Amino acid sequence: IVAVGDCTGHGVPAALISVIGFNMLNYIVNELDITNPAHILQRLNFEIQAIFKQENNEMTIKDGMDISICVIDKKNNVLEFAGANRPLYFVKNGELQIINGDKKCIGGIWEETNKSFTKHNLLIDSTETIYLFTDGFLDQFGGEFGKKFLCKRFKNMITMSHSQSMNNQKEILENTLIEWKRNEEQTDDICVLGIRF
Repeated sequence: IVAVGDCTGHGVPAALISVIGFNMLNYIVNELDITNPAHILQRLNFEIQAIFKQENNEMTIKDGMDISICVIDKKNNVLEFAGANRPLYFVKNGELQIINGDKKCIGGIWEETNKSFTKHNLLIDSTETIYLFTDGFLDQFGGEFGKKFLCKRFKNMITMSHSQSMNNQKEILENTLIEWKRNEEQTDDICVLGIRF
């Protein structure tokens, strides 16, 4: 089971949600033995809202988390995906394809309490590479006019580089980011996870 998460807040509140979210994921999977990615997200949302009392607006922390989760079952040749405000990018037959997660975050005081999430299935042997990522790369300001990198450029970058080795892809991402940022400060945390089968 692999996950990439990103808190919606900043500073101490986001750090608290990160630490508690990490521990909750371990508890949900290892102690409660929940391995359906949609059910993991549902339980994680419940736990985060309960811990911070977000369900009744008595909260001290109002932020939440965007997260994507993949459960990789090599024995049965299946990859299961669920996302809270995050997509799964994958390459199949040399082409980049996208599965969007649900448009809901984990936690947050403006969100419904009993959220459900959608599980998507992929056959591993028809999938070359998967990508999970936060919005940090897409939101980075730079370029000639100081604009955001955005989704279209990110898709093009993955499309152009996915046939390279994973190490080369990492270099391409890093170099593209450096060239794009120019003299801009880094806008947000950046995480891109690629897995090749």
